[in-house]
Formats: sequence, C-alpha cells, structure tokens
Amino acid sequence: MLDLGCGTGFWLPRYAAHAREVIGVEPDVDLLQRARSRTPEARVLHGSAEHIPLGDASVDVVQARFTYFFPTPGNDCSAGLSELMRVLRPGGTLVVIDNDQVNGDFADLLAVSSAAEPQGYEDYVPDWWSAQGAHTAAVMST
Repeated sequence: MLDLGCGTGFWLPRYAAHAREVIGVEPDVDLLQRARSRTPEARVLHGSAEHIPLGDASVDVVQARFTYFFPTPGNDCSAGLSELMRVLRPGGTLVVIDNDQVNGDFADLLAVSSAAEPQGYEDYVPDWWSAQGAHTAAVMST
C-alpha cells in the first residue's frame, strides 16, 4: 500500500496493521523524518505525485488524503495521475480523499474566501474525475 503525500505519517501505523507492506511518499523534506519515526513497519521515501520513486505496477492500493493533485481550473493534474497509475498494479485501487466543495463547513469557508475561484466551481472536480474514468462517492464525516 502506498500512502501518497503521507505528511507526518499519521496513518502509516494503521495501514501497517493491515497491509503486507506500507510505503509513504512525501515531498516535504521537513516532514520526512517525522513520518519515518512513526512506525518501523513502513518505508518512507522522498517523492511527489509527479515523481514516485517506485517501479511500474508495484503497489496494489494507493491512498491520497488531502494531498497533491486535486484538480482546479488551470491545474489539470494529469501528470500526477499518470505517474500514480504507472505504479498502481492493474486491477489495483486508488482512494482519493478531498474536501467537499459544495456541502459542509469547508464548502462554507471556501465560498467566502479568496481561494474559492482557483478551487473551481461545484461541478468542476467531480466532472474532472469523471473525465478520467473515475467513480466518486461523497462520504460526509464530522
């Protein structure tokens, strides 16, 4: 399992409890040591969505939580998605978790912020994922 954009590695021990092998990839060099010290069962590498330091078809599951390549008008993110698909085994699973831009507290904050326009409009992100052949599902949490 690959945790792409693993940050401080918070989720790595939880994934390691269930996966045969866990790899974290993080672009921020300041977070690498924290992620590496989180659990000895995970391997943490420096890299990014566009440059994943793993071989072709080398992981079964990729998880990206609030991370790297969420599409916005002017940021297509196709390079990151292509690289991710390179390392994902055929039949593997990609799980991307992002903030809801339509419902909930984040959407309310986004609507009144100067960051709203670059984030796109309410249909932009789901339409982008659909054009990539992805299935999306809304999961509301607290």
